[in-house]
Amino acid sequence: MNRVPHLRLLERIKHPPTESALVSFLWRVGAIVIFPLVLILGLGIMALAVLTSALSKLFSKRKSSFDPSSVQDSGSTNPWQPVLEQESMTLYQRNIGEIRFGPGYFALKSVPDIKALNDQTFGDWRHPIESGILLQRWNSTTKPDADLLFLDTETRTLRAIAKNIPSVLWRVESTTAKETLLICDTGRETLKYSISI
Repeated sequence: MNRVPHLRLLERIKHPPTESALVSFLWRVGAIVIFPLVLILGLGIMALAVLTSALSKLFSKRKSSFDPSSVQDSGSTNPWQPVLEQESMTLYQRNIGEIRFGPGYFALKSVPDIKALNDQTFGDWRHPIESGILLQRWNSTTKPDADLLFLDTETRTLRAIAKNIPSVLWRVESTTAKETLLICDTGRETLKYSISI
Protein backbone atom coordinates (compact mmCIF):
# COMPACT_ATOMS: atom_id res chain seq x y z
CA MET A 1 0.00 0.00 0.00
CA ASN A 2 1.36 3.43 -0.98
CA ARG A 3 1.90 6.10 1.62
CA VAL A 4 0.12 9.41 1.03
CA PRO A 5 2.43 12.45 1.06
CA HIS A 6 1.98 15.04 3.84
CA LEU A 7 2.66 18.76 3.56
CA ARG A 8 3.90 21.25 6.17
CA LEU A 9 4.90 24.92 5.84
CA LEU A 10 8.58 25.38 6.64
CA GLU A 11 9.15 29.07 6.07
CA ARG A 12 7.39 32.26 4.97
CA ILE A 13 9.80 34.88 3.58
CA LYS A 14 8.53 38.42 2.91
CA HIS A 15 9.84 40.08 -0.24
CA PRO A 16 11.55 43.43 0.47
CA PRO A 17 10.05 46.55 -1.10
CA THR A 18 11.64 47.17 -4.47
CA GLU A 19 11.64 50.99 -4.41
CA SER A 20 11.28 53.89 -2.01
CA ALA A 21 8.15 55.99 -1.55
CA LEU A 22 9.84 59.01 -3.18
CA VAL A 23 10.76 57.06 -6.32
CA SER A 24 7.25 55.62 -6.48
CA PHE A 25 5.74 59.13 -6.18
CA LEU A 26 8.01 60.50 -8.93
CA TRP A 27 7.04 57.63 -11.25
CA ARG A 28 3.34 58.36 -10.69
CA VAL A 29 3.72 62.10 -11.31
CA GLY A 30 5.88 61.44 -14.37
CA ALA A 31 3.27 59.05 -15.76
CA ILE A 32 0.50 61.65 -15.30
CA VAL A 33 2.55 64.30 -17.11
CA ILE A 34 3.84 62.07 -19.93
CA PHE A 35 0.60 60.15 -20.63
CA PRO A 36 -1.14 62.94 -22.62
CA LEU A 37 1.99 63.47 -24.71
CA VAL A 38 2.27 59.78 -25.53
CA LEU A 39 -1.45 59.65 -26.33
CA ILE A 40 -1.20 62.58 -28.77
CA LEU A 41 1.89 61.08 -30.41
CA GLY A 42 0.14 57.70 -30.77
CA LEU A 43 -2.96 59.29 -32.31
CA GLY A 44 -0.74 61.22 -34.74
CA ILE A 45 1.04 58.04 -35.83
CA MET A 46 -2.29 56.25 -36.29
CA ALA A 47 -3.65 59.15 -38.37
CA LEU A 48 -0.51 59.05 -40.53
CA ALA A 49 -0.92 55.27 -41.02
CA VAL A 50 -4.58 55.69 -42.05
CA LEU A 51 -3.65 58.47 -44.49
CA THR A 52 -0.82 56.38 -45.98
CA SER A 53 -3.12 53.37 -46.35
CA ALA A 54 -5.85 55.44 -48.03
CA LEU A 55 -3.35 56.97 -50.48
CA SER A 56 -1.90 53.54 -51.21
CA LYS A 57 -5.34 52.13 -52.05
CA LEU A 58 -6.14 55.16 -54.19
CA PHE A 59 -3.01 54.88 -56.34
CA SER A 60 -2.76 51.09 -56.45
CA LYS A 61 -4.25 49.41 -59.54
CA ARG A 62 -3.11 45.83 -58.79
CA LYS A 63 -5.69 43.29 -57.58
CA SER A 64 -5.02 41.12 -54.59
CA SER A 65 -4.66 37.37 -55.09
CA PHE A 66 -5.55 36.60 -51.48
CA ASP A 67 -8.39 34.08 -51.05
CA PRO A 68 -9.73 34.04 -47.44
CA SER A 69 -11.38 30.64 -47.96
CA SER A 70 -7.97 29.02 -48.50
CA VAL A 71 -6.78 29.83 -44.98
CA GLN A 72 -7.27 27.04 -42.46
CA ASP A 73 -7.86 27.87 -38.82
CA SER A 74 -4.91 26.20 -37.09
CA GLY A 75 -6.17 27.30 -33.66
CA SER A 76 -9.35 25.22 -33.87
CA THR A 77 -7.59 21.94 -33.21
CA ASN A 78 -6.14 21.54 -29.77
CA PRO A 79 -4.85 17.98 -29.49
CA TRP A 80 -4.03 16.03 -26.36
CA GLN A 81 -0.28 15.79 -25.83
CA PRO A 82 1.47 13.20 -23.66
CA VAL A 83 3.35 14.84 -20.77
CA LEU A 84 4.21 12.08 -18.31
CA GLU A 85 4.37 8.30 -18.28
CA GLN A 86 4.63 6.33 -15.06
CA GLU A 87 3.81 2.72 -14.11
CA SER A 88 1.73 1.74 -17.16
CA MET A 89 -0.17 5.03 -17.02
CA THR A 90 0.21 7.94 -19.43
CA LEU A 91 -0.86 11.48 -18.52
CA TYR A 92 -2.04 13.76 -21.35
CA GLN A 93 -2.69 17.51 -21.34
CA ARG A 94 -4.64 19.89 -23.55
CA ASN A 95 -4.08 23.64 -23.41
CA ILE A 96 -7.11 25.57 -22.17
CA GLY A 97 -5.57 29.04 -21.89
CA GLU A 98 -3.00 31.13 -20.11
CA ILE A 99 -2.81 33.99 -17.68
CA ARG A 100 -1.58 37.14 -19.38
CA PHE A 101 2.22 37.18 -19.05
CA GLY A 102 1.94 34.11 -16.83
CA PRO A 103 1.68 30.35 -16.89
CA GLY A 104 -0.74 28.30 -18.94
CA TYR A 105 -3.51 26.10 -17.59
CA PHE A 106 -4.57 22.73 -18.92
CA ALA A 107 -7.09 19.92 -18.92
CA LEU A 108 -5.64 16.52 -18.02
CA LYS A 109 -6.65 12.98 -18.87
CA SER A 110 -4.96 9.64 -18.42
CA VAL A 111 -4.79 6.23 -20.05
CA PRO A 112 -6.22 4.17 -18.41
CA ASP A 113 -8.93 6.71 -17.65
CA ILE A 114 -9.14 8.30 -14.19
CA LYS A 115 -12.51 10.06 -13.90
CA ALA A 116 -11.30 12.37 -11.09
CA LEU A 117 -9.11 14.26 -13.61
CA ASN A 118 -12.07 15.22 -15.82
CA ASP A 119 -13.61 18.71 -15.79
CA GLN A 120 -10.82 20.29 -13.74
CA THR A 121 -8.18 22.91 -14.48
CA PHE A 122 -4.53 22.10 -13.83
CA GLY A 123 -1.37 24.17 -13.94
CA ASP A 124 1.78 23.28 -15.84
CA TRP A 125 3.53 22.14 -12.64
CA ARG A 126 3.70 18.40 -11.98
CA HIS A 127 6.27 16.34 -10.13
CA PRO A 128 6.63 12.55 -10.28
CA ILE A 129 7.53 10.82 -7.03
CA GLU A 130 8.07 7.17 -6.20
CA SER A 131 4.45 6.31 -5.45
CA GLY A 132 2.67 8.67 -7.83
CA ILE A 133 2.50 12.17 -9.26
CA LEU A 134 2.07 15.52 -7.49
CA LEU A 135 -0.24 17.84 -9.46
CA GLN A 136 -1.27 21.49 -9.25
CA ARG A 137 -5.06 22.00 -9.57
CA TRP A 138 -6.23 25.56 -10.13
CA ASN A 139 -9.32 26.75 -8.29
CA SER A 140 -9.42 30.01 -10.25
CA THR A 141 -7.95 31.42 -13.45
CA THR A 142 -8.34 35.02 -12.28
CA LYS A 143 -6.38 34.88 -9.02
CA PRO A 144 -3.62 32.64 -7.64
CA ASP A 145 -5.39 29.84 -5.78
CA ALA A 146 -4.26 26.25 -6.23
CA ASP A 147 -4.46 22.85 -4.54
CA LEU A 148 -1.65 20.33 -4.27
CA LEU A 149 -2.95 16.92 -5.35
CA PHE A 150 -1.45 13.45 -5.18
CA LEU A 151 -2.29 11.08 -8.03
CA ASP A 152 -1.62 7.52 -6.86
CA THR A 153 -0.57 5.66 -10.01
CA GLU A 154 -1.04 2.26 -8.39
CA THR A 155 -4.63 2.65 -7.12
CA ARG A 156 -5.47 5.38 -9.68
CA THR A 157 -6.93 7.72 -7.06
CA LEU A 158 -6.59 11.46 -6.65
CA ARG A 159 -6.24 13.03 -3.17
CA ALA A 160 -5.84 16.64 -2.03
CA ILE A 161 -2.73 17.17 0.12
CA ALA A 162 -3.10 20.95 0.56
CA LYS A 163 -5.84 23.36 -0.45
CA ASN A 164 -5.91 27.04 -1.35
CA ILE A 165 -2.20 27.71 -1.74
CA PRO A 166 -2.05 31.41 -2.79
CA SER A 167 0.36 30.85 -5.70
CA VAL A 168 0.57 29.12 -9.07
CA LEU A 169 4.31 29.69 -9.50
CA TRP A 170 5.76 26.52 -7.99
CA ARG A 171 9.13 24.84 -8.21
CA VAL A 172 10.84 21.91 -6.51
CA GLU A 173 14.11 22.89 -4.91
CA SER A 174 15.34 19.55 -3.59
CA THR A 175 14.13 16.00 -3.45
CA THR A 176 15.22 13.06 -1.34
CA ALA A 177 13.69 9.60 -1.05
CA LYS A 178 11.51 10.73 1.88
CA GLU A 179 11.07 14.49 1.40
CA THR A 180 10.49 17.06 -1.35
CA LEU A 181 10.91 20.83 -0.86
CA LEU A 182 8.23 22.86 -2.69
CA ILE A 183 8.78 26.60 -3.21
CA CYS A 184 5.71 28.77 -3.97
CA ASP A 185 6.14 32.43 -4.96
CA THR A 186 3.10 34.62 -4.29
CA GLY A 187 4.75 37.82 -5.53
CA ARG A 188 4.79 39.29 -2.02
CA GLU A 189 6.39 36.37 -0.22
CA THR A 190 7.93 32.98 -0.80
CA LEU A 191 6.38 29.95 0.87
CA LYS A 192 8.53 26.88 1.50
CA TYR A 193 6.71 23.60 2.05
CA SER A 194 8.09 20.23 2.98
CA ILE A 195 6.29 17.27 1.40
CA SER A 196 6.94 14.09 3.38
CA ILE A 197 6.50 10.90 1.41
